[in-house]
Amino acid sequence: MTISSTIEIQGENFVTGQPVTVTPHSASIILGTAKANQAGNISLTAVIPASTAPGKHRLFVTQPEGATATLPIEVVTDKLPAAGTGINAPTLGAVLRLSAGLVAMLVLRYSPAERG
Repeated sequence: MTISSTIEIQGENFVTGQPVTVTPHSASIILGTAKANQAGNISLTAVIPASTAPGKHRLFVTQPEGATATLPIEVVTDKLPAAGTGINAPTLGAVLRLSAGLVAMLVLRYSPAERG
């Protein structure tokens, strides 16, 4: 998931009628709250804060009585790397194929058979 994207959180076996709070381990903010229904289930949508650093995180889903569940997530950046910071494998492959094609064109164009 990316920064500022939404995440659907669903859980079960919580105490009926009690609030459930979702917080990331990496920050002391509340991403959302829900109240467990009669079956003890919760469902809520939260937004990954813009201040969240890319990487692996855990969300804590807790009730006041101490019931806690954890949800691992990985946040990635949706920004392209700055120019000159490296080249990824698909880009390198495309550049190499383009170069090979150019060389093949030049070889075929100036082959000895044409020079006669």
